[in-house]
Amino acid sequence: MSTPKLGHLELAESLVAYGKKQGATEVEVTIREGRKRSVSVLEGNVESLTDADHRTASMRVFVDGKAASAASSDLAPVSLQRLLDSAVARARSSGADPLAGLPQFNPGLQNRIFERTKGSGAEVIQKKGGAGWAVAIAIREV
Repeated sequence: MSTPKLGHLELAESLVAYGKKQGATEVEVTIREGRKRSVSVLEGNVESLTDADHRTASMRVFVDGKAASAASSDLAPVSLQRLLDSAVARARSSGADPLAGLPQFNPGLQNRIFERTKGSGAEVIQKKGGAGWAVAIAIREV
């Protein structure tokens, strides 16, 4: 019996949980999938034709202020777990970085940035002597 294929979100969530069970204090997982198609034509003749799919999982792990990263085009959960094990081991053996870690959410800082920037477009136009008055009014109305 084969294991069911996980969606990208479920796969990422399972890898974060797995990484934390292996001792990582923080885990970041990014999964990308896409298709590239291109055609080059010269004087009415097809010179090249490309149709390629790509899939990539990249991970950053942090263990007590130490970081490591890993990436793979093999999205099989077992392969990614092995890769994550390796990244956790490498993080443990690396040097500590006091700035290592994922950015933390700070609602107070978010509100201060929002309040400071919400009218800045209209302020700049006003300081330029009223140039673009209609734009300033439109920005202010937003």
